[in-house]
Amino acid sequence: MAKSSTYSIPLRGAQQATEQYTLVLNDEFFKEMESSDVLGGNVNVEITVTRKGEANYFTFACKGEIMIPCDRCLEPMRHEVDTDYELTVKFGDEYNDETDGLLIVPDSDNDLNVASLLYDTVALTIPISHVHAEGECDEDTWAALQAHTAHSISDEGATYGGYDDEAGSQDDAAFSDENDEGNIDPRWAELLKLKDNKLKNK
Repeated sequence: MAKSSTYSIPLRGAQQATEQYTLVLNDEFFKEMESSDVLGGNVNVEITVTRKGEANYFTFACKGEIMIPCDRCLEPMRHEVDTDYELTVKFGDEYNDETDGLLIVPDSDNDLNVASLLYDTVALTIPISHVHAEGECDEDTWAALQAHTAHSISDEGATYGGYDDEAGSQDDAAFSDENDEGNIDPRWAELLKLKDNKLKNK
């Protein structure tokens, strides 16, 4: 997790009732968050904090782009981010984030590290299914997947479905199904093996 003071926002001792902060979520930030969902990016964040009594009202405005792995070929693809998030921070006996939009922090805390909040806000913009535009997938990886899928259909006499380039839709079973023994779909295993070999040869 990104623990740098760069992401710490004061909860007390402000000079003004409303303050603004500007942060940039870059490749280093996403690397520190140690998540495979986001490979990197450049997202500008404008944070507005309004303090009323013992409550802090945060507004996060995030805009930019991130790199995420394509569901189809596993290679990086661009994803635009343009989202806002509002959060009320109050003091209490102990940390509590069970209520959406409300965060309770211990009364002893004087600032809030917003790194995780920002990462979650950005990550939630990623659609469930995300693939490159037609023709932009890595050709070698996509060809290997198609060949392996065709081979599997021929051997097992079953239709797995797949990606329909014209309709731009994808049968989830072709990518995420597991067999009855709980093993990874052999087509996924083949894809991952190819990707590992490519990385070793770079």
